[in-house]
Amino acid sequence: MVGYEIGRNAMIYVYDRLTLDEIVEKYPYRWLGVVKVAWQDGKILSAVIKYKDKTPDELQRMIRQGEIEVALMAMQDGICSIGNKR
Repeated sequence: MVGYEIGRNAMIYVYDRLTLDEIVEKYPYRWLGVVKVAWQDGKILSAVIKYKDKTPDELQRMIRQGEIEVALMAMQDGICSIGNKR
């Protein structure tokens, strides 16, 4: 699903929201930093990929700084999350 938002500087930002299955299919075994996370019962339904192929340490720093909501590795049997802002 494609979404958009208008930033403070009147710029329009376009993003691609992916379901968890789509994330696993497109980015298997890669560390990802995600934002705009949709949750249900404590599980990720969908999210927007902001960063790909960062190290777990870099992603944890980004979580602490509020730059991303969740850091995860997408695997065929689900995800491995290293933390979230939630």
